[in-house]
Amino acid sequence: MKRFLSILTALILCCTALCVGAEGKAVTYSPRCLAIMAAQRALFDNYGITEDMNDYFIRITEESEDGSYVITWHADADNSGELAWLLGTYTARVSADGQVEIVWTHDGVSTDGGFSASAWGAPQLTIVMEEVRTEFQYTDSVNAAREAALAAGYVPGESEEYDNGYYNNDIEHYESTYSPEELDRIARDAVAEAYPDADAAGMTYWDDEYPFAEFELWNRPVCVIIYSHWGDDETEEWEWSAGDGYYMVAVNLENGAVEEILHTSGLCGNG
Repeated sequence: MKRFLSILTALILCCTALCVGAEGKAVTYSPRCLAIMAAQRALFDNYGITEDMNDYFIRITEESEDGSYVITWHADADNSGELAWLLGTYTARVSADGQVEIVWTHDGVSTDGGFSASAWGAPQLTIVMEEVRTEFQYTDSVNAAREAALAAGYVPGESEEYDNGYYNNDIEHYESTYSPEELDRIARDAVAEAYPDADAAGMTYWDDEYPFAEFELWNRPVCVIIYSHWGDDETEEWEWSAGDGYYMVAVNLENGAVEEILHTSGLCGNG
């Protein structure tokens, strides 16, 4: 069954949105980023899938010349086997005028019954993440997923390959007017705005040696910065808390607009 959600803030997809960052400077979001934010909100409002659960999916954004976008969350079959089939795929279509239509491959299938359900949604992922958070593995969840998938008649298939729009064609360094310090400020301000639980100032680079990676994103030059944050590293007994995980921010090197922002919790149980 199709579900529709009108996101008022997405009505300005055709223009640039400005918000004030932590240092009083404006953070600019591209139409692409606004569409992703609207789709992520629809995913939560309709299905309860939080951004912390992004860890269990591969998020792909497709752009069209008419100003519309298709954002999909594909469960990662390579890492989680039968669990991926139970989680399925969420697809959001964001029109140029801000209308969001979102569907799930398991629409109409009940997620009641815990791990015995024929489709796993937010209720099951909450339990899976708690297992990883407290036991640092999800063996019990995977075993339960195998049994549930077998009972539902799941037949293993080949994993699909997805094009995320980022290309590294050995292009020459792009001479941006934005310094690394400015790009870092833009990215951290965007994280602070989008994720109140994040410690934007305390985040460290995921790759200290090469923190700023240049790509072409649908023919636009962008800088991708990945941060990580894991609470208080000085304590002997680490425990995941809201705001921990990884943050990816793509900043347009031509105009400084944030093209994409993504938070994953790190609780996928594969690390």
